Amino acid sequence: MTPQMPVEGQEVQHAASRFDAQPGLATPEDFRRAAYADQYELLRTDVFDTEERERIERRIARFSSMARRLEWMAAQRGRAGA
Repeated sequence: MTPQMPVEGQEVQHAASRFDAQPGLATPEDFRRAAYADQYELLRTDVFDTEERERIERRIARFSSMARRLEWMAAQRGRAGA
């Protein structure tokens, strides 16, 4: 999957603030959307600052990892109930 382009005139919003404020509400799809938004930002802004680029890449990796972890935890709960 690739990051989706925002609608004309729509500003790209960072979902990270919602996770910071209320981490219990996040789903795997929320984390994927945040990772896609950051990927889009990385492609759109053409970041040349190495530190900024690495920061964004770490966020993408963290969001992707969290989505996989939440899916794994949900699968484990399903096995425990079976």
